[in-house]
Amino acid sequence: MQIQRQIRESLNSPHLLDLATVASQTHTDPIIGVYDFVKRTFPYDTDVHILKNRYNLDFDNNTELLTAPWRMAVDYSKGVALSEDCDSLNALVAAMNAVLGFKVSFEIVDFSGNGQYDHLLSRVYHIDHSKWLTVDVTTDFPVFWEESYSKENNIIVEV
Repeated sequence: MQIQRQIRESLNSPHLLDLATVASQTHTDPIIGVYDFVKRTFPYDTDVHILKNRYNLDFDNNTELLTAPWRMAVDYSKGVALSEDCDSLNALVAAMNAVLGFKVSFEIVDFSGNGQYDHLLSRVYHIDHSKWLTVDVTTDFPVFWEESYSKENNIIVEV
């Protein structure tokens, strides 16, 4: 999967390590620090709006745009924090936690319940809790929220 490859490739980025280190130090729990930092710094938007506003391109609602976590870290180091959608933002969260040494995965879900995969969220294995926890910066749910959607057909991919 492209997102898995981009997360893995990003783990060698010094910019990503710097960003993750700074973000993790903003809270006593580094996972919450990363969550808060990304949610506060990188606005959420849909791919269609991003393509229209950033590149002046018109696409339909099925268009997917994925920005690699290392690219987002480089842009941030230059003073640019662009809006992204759920796959790019949660890939960034997964990559930042992975570079800090946490075991991470992402989950592709049918969040709207219409039978189509329409959301991606990151998951981090939290040693203190001895379980996988959801870390999704694109919802209004708090960090570590428990999923209430059907997990039956979700795709979980470890990084």
